[in-house]
Amino acid sequence: MENNKVMYSISENEEIFEIVITGKVKSGYIEKITDEVIAIKKEANLKKLLVDIRTIEGRFGYAESYFSVKKYSSSFHGIHIALVDIPEDAAWESFHERTAVSAGVSFRWFTDIDNARAWLKSK
Repeated sequence: MENNKVMYSISENEEIFEIVITGKVKSGYIEKITDEVIAIKKEANLKKLLVDIRTIEGRFGYAESYFSVKKYSSSFHGIHIALVDIPEDAAWESFHERTAVSAGVSFRWFTDIDNARAWLKSK
């Protein structure tokens, strides 16, 4: 049976809030996770966020990704976000970083989770 549900796990590691997302990507699920992260950010005064999407199935196209990032609320301003993705998606790196920065978000794209953590620790 095909699993069409996006699932995630959350942990905190040395003041870095980490989310690992698995499953098949669908717009509505990603928006739900984003809303939950915003609620947690407000409650916990979150400053550093690592999002690991290496095991997610499927990807948004450029237009979907652009509008998703542009919809980030002001709740994501003032925190640093590291996205960990697979090397095969390297073409997305500069697109995600430029789009996030133009939305006012401190954002970097990584393929190595340890490098992502090191960047966040430096902030």
